[in-house]
Order: sequence, then C-alpha cells, then structure tokens
Amino acid sequence: LIPYDDQIKIYSEVTLSEKFPKAYEYLLLQKDRITQQSSRSKAMSRGEEFYALSKLGKYSVFKYGVAFRDNSDMKAAFIDNTKGIKYFPVKHAPYISMDKKGNKLSKDEAIYLTGILNLSIINQYFKATYSERSYSINFDIRIPKFKDDNSIQKEMVRITKKLLVNPSNEELLNNLAEEYIQ
Repeated sequence: LIPYDDQIKIYSEVTLSEKFPKAYEYLLLQKDRITQQSSRSKAMSRGEEFYALSKLGKYSVFKYGVAFRDNSDMKAAFIDNTKGIKYFPVKHAPYISMDKKGNKLSKDEAIYLTGILNLSIINQYFKATYSERSYSINFDIRIPKFKDDNSIQKEMVRITKKLLVNPSNEELLNNLAEEYIQ
C-alpha cells in the first residue's frame, strides 16, 4: 500500500478516505502499529500524515524495473508495472528503475539488466566482492548502456525473455553468458 500519487506526493487523509476508502480504513486500523516507527524513520518520511513513508523518490514509480536480493544468492526479477497491480520492492529487494542519468528503463532495458544480474559470473562477483550479509546497491559492474540498435544486447533480451518463462534452461543460460562476455 503506497499512499502517494504518481508524482510521489502523499495523499491527504481526506483525499485518501475519498479515493481509496478501504485503504484508508486499513491504515486507520494499523495506526497504533504505524506510529511506533523509530524517530529516525519518522524524520525521513515524506509527508506529515501518520502513514507517510520514507525512502521514496522519482525511482519509486516506474513501468519497468529489476528487483534483486541484496544478500544470499544474486537473483534478479523483471518487474512489469504496466498491468494490474503495481509492484514496489521492499527491504532486502533493492531495485533498478532508472539509469544513472535518471532516465526510466524501457521494457527491453529492464529485461537486459535482469538477464545480466542472473548470470553466474555476476553471482560469483557479488560473493567475492561484498559481504554475504548485504550487497552494495552501488555495485561496480561494467554493464554497457542498453541500445535498441545493438544486436548483441537485443539477442540478450531475446534469450532473457525465454529465461523468464524457463529459468532453469542451462543452454539458454550459457548462451546469455556468451553474449554478455562478447
């Protein structure tokens, strides 16, 4: 439940109760629990309402993204927020929804990144470079910017789309790794 609009502006209690009465009712039922947040969390929250959240920004609202674990084995998942329920990754599932210049990811770019982050060589890199308790979300991996006219990257997208349906296909995983190394 994200009580903010697409511009990450919090809904007032009046607006929330009118537009989303069941969500507002739920938040009221949880008010005692919500208000027990730490003072640090409250200080970082975006809004004065009791249900205000922290750690939100332009990156929080997106059509396409990639979520991944920040501990244990590196596993990435493609997120498509263009259909029905909108996903918002939470604790221990950092996500990428924009490039370093603040541009939103295209569908193919998000699929491309999903494929790369699921490669065994990337998993090995994370295990060798970071504490297994928590991976840095500012990781230093050479990932060329996705370009629609790059045939190798387009092939990686094609292979990753198949892997999204059949993630255990070793032949496809090997093909993806070969394309990445090129």
